[in-house]
Amino acid sequence: MFLEIIILQKMRKQAFLFFVLCTSAYAQCVDPIYKDQMELWNASGVKDGIPTDHSVYSMITPVLGSTIHSSVNGDTTLQAELKAATLVGGRQKVVLHNGIYPIDHFDIPSNVLLMGENIDSTIIKSTFRNSRTSIDEAGIVEIQDGTVFAGIENLTIDYTVLDCHISDYEGKDLHTPNTYQSSYYTNTPCDRTDLEVTGIEIRPNASNCWVRNVKINNIGSTPMKISGDNNTVDNCYFKGAYMKGTNGQGYFEINGDGNRIIGNTFHFLRHVVLQKYNGAVKPNGNVLFNNLLYGCDYNIHDDEDGDNLFEQNEVRQASWSAWGPYHTGHACCHQVPDISNWLVNNKMYNKQNISEFSDTDVVYKSTGKFKGRGEEGLEDSGKKMSACGYFFTDETPRSQMGFVQPLMDR
Repeated sequence: MFLEIIILQKMRKQAFLFFVLCTSAYAQCVDPIYKDQMELWNASGVKDGIPTDHSVYSMITPVLGSTIHSSVNGDTTLQAELKAATLVGGRQKVVLHNGIYPIDHFDIPSNVLLMGENIDSTIIKSTFRNSRTSIDEAGIVEIQDGTVFAGIENLTIDYTVLDCHISDYEGKDLHTPNTYQSSYYTNTPCDRTDLEVTGIEIRPNASNCWVRNVKINNIGSTPMKISGDNNTVDNCYFKGAYMKGTNGQGYFEINGDGNRIIGNTFHFLRHVVLQKYNGAVKPNGNVLFNNLLYGCDYNIHDDEDGDNLFEQNEVRQASWSAWGPYHTGHACCHQVPDISNWLVNNKMYNKQNISEFSDTDVVYKSTGKFKGRGEEGLEDSGKKMSACGYFFTDETPRSQMGFVQPLMDR
């Protein structure tokens, strides 16, 4: 460990000299003007990074081959394997070979990684049905309250309902001329009331868990909900939801603190949203970096605790959306966003494909004002850009990162 003096040139041509602590080949840069916030954001996600030292506990192959809708005695066997793995001690990995696994739902316990052989060829095909009986939908994959260091990687969760269609995007390009239709945002698609299903749910007090290189296709309601703290979602793809009406449907939802959401694609959802959970948990210190929001908005929805960072993302809203690229909850029944949230160096396009809130190195903040369906918009906070060139500076050299592209073929 050593101290190295680095001179960084700001975009405004102002030279800035400060000390940076180097702990690896890539120096984690912290601008002393924003020390508290940058240290908060750099500490987001799984502590010390996603672990890679798992032992293989078991490897599972579909009984009848990779193209047959069958699995090893169904989900009961998979759940038993996951529970047995956690009892061994240490970090264990259960591997699913390529194939189609018709599994309704299951939990991942502490210190266990469920890993598919290939994201496109290892498919969990769920026909789970649920009608809401509480504030929560039921999840296909649950990481329960208090779970630590549980992970899921390299597979697809497919929830496609054969006799029902997602009408808002099927057969449409992002900018196909269209107008808002209430049928696109309904909680009873195809007159069904049994699709209240979440793809992956990380419950409150679950921490240091992760979802990496996972696809969720056409979920019932919510692709993912994160109510725990310091979890990581990395390089995933979330496409479509049958239910996108009121009361939290069709959201990628962040309720907890210090979660790291990086390098993902969100495709035709209602919102990517920050909001309180069950009236108590209020999100703070979350990082959304280098994601693509394609046909949905970034929405600071209801009563969060501020210092959430939205940086270097691309947002492209659909022509038929009722919202802009950035929005809030409706003024009638939501709390105004905290003015300490940070939005910087994003590429944001409204439903007319016109750029908004996208000026280089301008740090935007909430106006703290409501009007009609939500907030009036964003305004320049007056803060200077970090001398590091980024506010989130952990882990990966920025020259190696580009915007995620929409995976239209997936």
